[in-house]
Amino acid sequence: MKRSIILLVAVYLISASGLFGAESPSGSNAALSYLLAVGNLNPMPDSVNKELTNCVKPDDLEKISMEAKLFLTEGKNQNILRMLRAGGSCQQCTFCPDNKGDFDDIVPPYKLLRQLGGYAGILGLLSEKEGNPKEALEIYLDIFRLGKHIEENGCLIDGMVALGICKKALPLLKSFKEKHPEPEWQEKIKSFFSSSQRPTINIVKFLESEKKVTMNTLGRIKENSPLLRSFAKEIITKALGDKNVVTSCPVLQNISEKLPAPDSTKESAEKACKANQRVLTGAMEMLMMDYQTLPASATSNLMDFLVKEKYLKSAPTCPKKGEYKIEFNTKHEPLVYCTTHQIQLPKLSALQEEIDPAMEELIKNFVQSPEFSKYVDGMGKIYDEVLGLDLKAPDFQNKLKELSEKIKNSANPIIQIATPNFSMAFSKQLEFQKEIDDLIK
Repeated sequence: MKRSIILLVAVYLISASGLFGAESPSGSNAALSYLLAVGNLNPMPDSVNKELTNCVKPDDLEKISMEAKLFLTEGKNQNILRMLRAGGSCQQCTFCPDNKGDFDDIVPPYKLLRQLGGYAGILGLLSEKEGNPKEALEIYLDIFRLGKHIEENGCLIDGMVALGICKKALPLLKSFKEKHPEPEWQEKIKSFFSSSQRPTINIVKFLESEKKVTMNTLGRIKENSPLLRSFAKEIITKALGDKNVVTSCPVLQNISEKLPAPDSTKESAEKACKANQRVLTGAMEMLMMDYQTLPASATSNLMDFLVKEKYLKSAPTCPKKGEYKIEFNTKHEPLVYCTTHQIQLPKLSALQEEIDPAMEELIKNFVQSPEFSKYVDGMGKIYDEVLGLDLKAPDFQNKLKELSEKIKNSANPIIQIATPNFSMAFSKQLEFQKEIDDLIK
């Protein structure tokens, strides 16, 4: 991992001088330009962030505070736009060239890249307001190119981040089309999207990479102690809460018998509650990938929004009737806690939690058993079924629903633990494609 970082830093220093004056040569790595652009972003106060996030038309800039206006004049705006443009002109984008499709691969700085997309959109609005529609349109399209470049990095989380950044550009482009009906601009927008692949964001491609990472990770559990402890924690959570899975899996029956029955002790209730908070924290992290500032429909009832938008399958409930609260720290990171147990879950690694040595040994024996191999094969077959779905088929939605139910009711603990929300991913892809189709009608 360290070698990747050192390599990137070395290339940045060598390449930086060329990026300020001209576009990157065709075939170079767009990631270098984007990371340099991110390095020129000033920290944005929350108050300014909230104001600017609501700006989707040039006239909206008239309503922002003096603090926000001053912030926009203090940034290295031209450097940011040059580097964004340089990245957009590249043929490839690889943030972490040493990644091998494994659980410990380096994750690109997605939060900063999303901020880059959002801030560039505001600079586009400024260009429109100053009477430069050509520059504004190029900025909006460069934001879209940024999202498409992130798409090249592989897994489902990359796809969701790519989708979120591309979606930042759509309301800006829609507003631009309405304000500039001239054929020159209309044709340029239509030509840009007509020449793109369909679907514009291809979830199937991400799921192929996701399968590789999942299967590689499951294959390494036997030899990796930290990973085994993380897996053990998930298995114990499942043994505590899902009787359908427990009764069909001997190792979970064994674990379940050694654990106190749910709600029989304070400790078991706290474990179940902590598992719920972990699920909520994961859902919030996915939500924050899609939204830099939450929409009003989310802030009024966040739990309902998470379920409605399929970040959660259902709203979790505390076994002791506690209420789950979601607050944000100074870095705008979500913190989940329960009013009864007062367990706060900041962004801590699952590997830091302690597992009883005897229980860990039991699960270690499980992952070395033929039964575990059978469950892993079942996980691979689920991925194959998902990858075999035909989005163009008239019965696609029914097939997806049937498969979702199959996953939900599966007695395979690996499927229960490791399966991403396929249904949400496909739904977001279809909704996004419809937005693009509506834009270029």
